Amino acid sequence: MKSTPIFPPIKVYYLHGKKWLIIEPITVALSNGEEITVPVGMETDLSSSPKYLWGLFPPYGDFLLAAIIHDYLYIYDYKKIEWGNKKAKAFADYQMLYFSNLINKNYIDNYLRYLAVRLFGKKVWKISRTQ
Repeated sequence: MKSTPIFPPIKVYYLHGKKWLIIEPITVALSNGEEITVPVGMETDLSSSPKYLWGLFPPYGDFLLAAIIHDYLYIYDYKKIEWGNKKAKAFADYQMLYFSNLINKNYIDNYLRYLAVRLFGKKVWKISRTQ
């Protein structure tokens, strides 16, 4: 039987509205083997589900690590210059699905969240921080 990988605890501090602050670094290996560290001080909205959908898709849960990693990859434009917009966004979006599937087995919820970022994440992705 395959066991679920153990990840470090996620420590965040509530700021205001939908904003949370990472208060301890989070280091993980992405699906391509590259290790990243989500830094202390990064702001996140956890999962960006609209409030009217929180009954079905709450902004927190067992996919929280996946959502934070996804936010990190968007905020820091992971591989955007090297790979280009389309490939880098697709990779960032896939990481959310990848980590969600590692952590929990609610594959339908995981896939619906993945589809949502594929379809609706373009507006946020286009806000470049490194160019």
